[in-house]
Amino acid sequence: MQMDGGLLSSAGFSDAMMRCSTLPKRALTGAKIFVFFWLCAPTSSLGELPSPVPAAATRPSVVGRWDRIPLGTRESSVTRLLLTSDEFAWIGTSNGLAYYDGGDSVGVPPFAKPDETTALIVNDLVEIGGGAVLVGTINGTLWRADREGLNKLVDFENRAEFSFLRRSDGRVEVGSSFGLRVPDDYSKVTSVLAELKIPAHVRREEVSRMVEIGGRLFGVGRFGTLYELYDYGRPARPVVEIKGPALHMASLGSETVVIATSDACYAVPVDASTATIELLEGYCPAAAVTQDGELWLATKDSVFRHEAGNWTRYFGDEAVEINPVGAFASDSQGNLWVGGSHGLWRLYNHARAILLPEAQHAISSVVEDQVGSLLVGFNDGMVWRVDTSRQTTQIDVGEPMDGSAPGPIDYYPGALLSQDPHGGVWILNHNGLYRMAGSAAVREGPYPFPEAVRTQPAATIAVRDRESVYVGRKWGTEIYQLVGDQWQSVKNTLADFGGSAVPAMAFDTAGRLWAVSSHQVHLLEQGRWLDFGPYDSAPDVKKNLYGAVVPDPRADGVIANGPWGYPVLVRKQGAKYIDQPMMPTAGSAQPYLFHRLISHPTFGTLAATEKGLMRWYEEAGSWRPLTLVDPRLEAATTYLAPTGGRDLWVVANGVYQVRFPPGPAKLELIAGTVSSIRSRAAQFVFRTHGFSGPPEERLLQFEIDPPAHGLENGVANVRTRFTLTELSDGQRYSYRARAIDAYGSAGQWLTGSFRVDLPWYENPFQLAGATMAAALGLGIVLTRRGPIGFLLRVLGGKRWRLLAAEPDLEMEITQPAQDRLEFRLRAPAKQVTVEARSQHSIDAATLAKLRKHQSNLLDALGQPQMTRDDLYLLSRSLRSLGSSVYDLLPDTVRLSYEQSRPAKIRLVLEDSLMDLPWELWVHEDDVPMGVGNAAARTVLSDQLAHKQQNAGKTLTALLFAPQVEGAPPLAAAQRELQLVAARVKAWGARVVVLPGNAEKRMVLDGLANANLFHYVGHALFDSDDPARSNLPIAGDRISAADIHAALARQPTPLFLAFINGCSSSRESQWHPGRNVFGLASGFLRDATYFIGTQWPVQDRFACEFADTFYQALFPTSRRLLWDWLCKRTLTGAPLGEALRVARERLYSKDRESAPTWPAYVYYGDPTARITLV
Repeated sequence: MQMDGGLLSSAGFSDAMMRCSTLPKRALTGAKIFVFFWLCAPTSSLGELPSPVPAAATRPSVVGRWDRIPLGTRESSVTRLLLTSDEFAWIGTSNGLAYYDGGDSVGVPPFAKPDETTALIVNDLVEIGGGAVLVGTINGTLWRADREGLNKLVDFENRAEFSFLRRSDGRVEVGSSFGLRVPDDYSKVTSVLAELKIPAHVRREEVSRMVEIGGRLFGVGRFGTLYELYDYGRPARPVVEIKGPALHMASLGSETVVIATSDACYAVPVDASTATIELLEGYCPAAAVTQDGELWLATKDSVFRHEAGNWTRYFGDEAVEINPVGAFASDSQGNLWVGGSHGLWRLYNHARAILLPEAQHAISSVVEDQVGSLLVGFNDGMVWRVDTSRQTTQIDVGEPMDGSAPGPIDYYPGALLSQDPHGGVWILNHNGLYRMAGSAAVREGPYPFPEAVRTQPAATIAVRDRESVYVGRKWGTEIYQLVGDQWQSVKNTLADFGGSAVPAMAFDTAGRLWAVSSHQVHLLEQGRWLDFGPYDSAPDVKKNLYGAVVPDPRADGVIANGPWGYPVLVRKQGAKYIDQPMMPTAGSAQPYLFHRLISHPTFGTLAATEKGLMRWYEEAGSWRPLTLVDPRLEAATTYLAPTGGRDLWVVANGVYQVRFPPGPAKLELIAGTVSSIRSRAAQFVFRTHGFSGPPEERLLQFEIDPPAHGLENGVANVRTRFTLTELSDGQRYSYRARAIDAYGSAGQWLTGSFRVDLPWYENPFQLAGATMAAALGLGIVLTRRGPIGFLLRVLGGKRWRLLAAEPDLEMEITQPAQDRLEFRLRAPAKQVTVEARSQHSIDAATLAKLRKHQSNLLDALGQPQMTRDDLYLLSRSLRSLGSSVYDLLPDTVRLSYEQSRPAKIRLVLEDSLMDLPWELWVHEDDVPMGVGNAAARTVLSDQLAHKQQNAGKTLTALLFAPQVEGAPPLAAAQRELQLVAARVKAWGARVVVLPGNAEKRMVLDGLANANLFHYVGHALFDSDDPARSNLPIAGDRISAADIHAALARQPTPLFLAFINGCSSSRESQWHPGRNVFGLASGFLRDATYFIGTQWPVQDRFACEFADTFYQALFPTSRRLLWDWLCKRTLTGAPLGEALRVARERLYSKDRESAPTWPAYVYYGDPTARITLV
């Protein structure tokens, strides 16, 4: 008998995936079914035989997540699964073939030739490259399939049931249950595979299924004999006789084959004399072994899982649509795929529990050592080690507390584990201090409080080396250091009336010791202690003695949580440290019991809390559950430990190893622009696919440069369709996109570019060029302000006017009492205006803390130089500040804002509230209010004039960049003047540029006669007397009082003052009876709209901000001409929208421009726009 080599997919376990028409997914039996997986302690190697499935196999707790993927085939009963290397799933059924892309797309390949359409009963599948698979049926046909269609290769008219195996060397074994001994049949199959350039061996003998173990090939014949198969004509070696034809095969370890047949499931040792084990009696349609060594079997009504000597039964007796199971498959992302009688299911199998010998004792701490073993401390003081093969060993650290009695032991926390910066593990229990040396513990010192081990024990330990060992105490205020063999008190913290503790300590990479006490955060640096706080308790916090602290690798400092119940960020900025409390508002549902903090390479800061495993969202300034991995982790979590990579050890009623998939999700552009478009709009449609994480939890990040309307750059969205509008003619745009899976893994950027080339009839220059050439030439001769001014003012008779409309939303905010804010909402732009009032009780200290937060931010901005780390911290602080402002809004106001999503907002602020950064309010992952909306302020004051609708024949713009001796030079100042001048000249405006050494009188006279004033330079805010705030000029200064005096002498034509200098709009409370209070009020009291900054800004970004603002405010000359010829309104964007566009432009640069984009505020009407009428 001649036998040829080959390779098989074990029990349907290949590497694959799928895609096509979008179909909804629904959860098992109307909901998601969760299944509990135990990963037990020491057991046999994977090569040992499992025991038979017991009649009363364990039923799991309801944990884990199953998703159903409906198929589009005529028959949804799955017979075979193949997971390809490009992460598509191919699903063979009893009447058709489908594929799934791992996202939201399922497809059925059509028959390439309509006359070949037939009932396709799939028997086996194998990947052959190029996105194609080989399909074998039970009715003697062989097909090549890809997502485009099915092509028949061979038709033996029911003389073959084809099966395949891809071997480890890449060859494809092809077998048939009836054999291919007929020369014509053999030649036909080999020639077809040769034409497809598939490296294949076609077997002549009868073989229904195949599997490879350690490079050796095994197969089951048509009548149930297991053979070892050879190449080069060597006869097959019979191994064992089994009952029934083989339906699936899998390799268990390196010595055992698992065979699923129509009569039973078997575990067969291929070499040893050990007898074959009948695992299950009766119909066994599927068997598989996952990459983690889990054995799965199926019967007609149940699914069984074997791991570490235990069998668990799922879906038994219940009427669920998954039964009977026809195929299993496992992928590299940790998912288990199950093909059932009603389609395809996916189990997210990422959290596995470790059973330990001391299960009756609570776990106090865990840590992973340098070789990947897990050390687990218990509340009786004992320590166990779990190695990488899950073998457990007890570490000798003396006798346990109270013998072996289970339950808590007074206040004694148990064994405390700590890891030093070199990876060494230290243990502190009631018997003393130990250091791990290999697999043994060496005693290094005594326990610090032997006389009070039950009442005032050690609560935490931090170790840098033998000379730097520190402990904190429960029900105590002191921090102790081990000096020689004696513990000495080195720091006393503030006491608390209800009980004190030092619950957490940690060393950072710089060797600094950080500690948390009842009310404070402490730092030991170079022998000197620094104290931060004290911090008030959060509104919903109950008294506790818990805390945690972790160094932040992305900033020079830590995140600390203490008994006060919320995070405090402590960062080094320049030569000093700044602390930033992140207190939540009442009822915010934030956790407050923090047992452990760690830094994760993907998710950032993670916390073990009373509300489960939580993730810190820096932009939102809040904690949110990390529940995607396993719902068991929603329970109270008491400890966390990182691994050497992305995985975690989590303690939550047991120890779990959480394995995050390697990811990432893949991205495909299925509809988008070409290299050139002839429209102002472009649409991109993307599809994510792959096996990493739930598809509905994926994000898509799309960025375009330069920014385009309809997109917020740098923001990840759940949507996959992006429409860009108002694209500029002649502009080349570059875009990039990537997918981010539910576990934070980002894929490769997909990049491209396109150019906008409008047709001639939409291009004003091409259409009007010939007819306007003479007029343009004449205009250049007749007016110094260019052709546009001449054409529009003289020939067109146009005059500029400031026009306004009603905003989409008006929000009046007052403070009738110290403990109350009142909000009044109006929607003036709607046909029927509805007013709503809402009062919101606040703690008087809340506003004080918010102002303190803002003050600390302003202090940080005063640094002469800011590093990238400083900018990173600043961007987080700004986001946190915006979140705190959002917390001031009552629920009714938040709901109205979210539902209406206004484009133009007018904030009417009481005098005492105008110093707060309302434009920064932000909710979770949304963009700040001032970036997403055209927002403007007005001040609720009887001292402010109202702007009248100015009109004039000539628009005069006064530009001034003073040269001040001794002031830091502004490199971008002159360029900014040039850019602004070019923008306003597009309207034929008269531009007056004052010399850098202009005297005060020249500036004030020009100011009183200009329509628009743009200042580039330094602005000085006097916090002691804001009326003395001023604009420095050569040899002098212009104060707010000077500005008021100059503008109050006569009705001023000035409608806009843009003071592009540091803190030019910074205001404290307005006081009745005072004529002037800061630069902003100096202009506003005389009916002038005002744009300024609340804090220092970066020179180069301030220039870009101004240019973007004026570009939106004054359309280009060609657009203005075209609009005139088309008899359209000659106008640009409203002032509020122009400011929003400029904010958005800088916001898209993320932290790089963090100090600048949020600094600008606009006092005036958000709808006001300059119009030629």
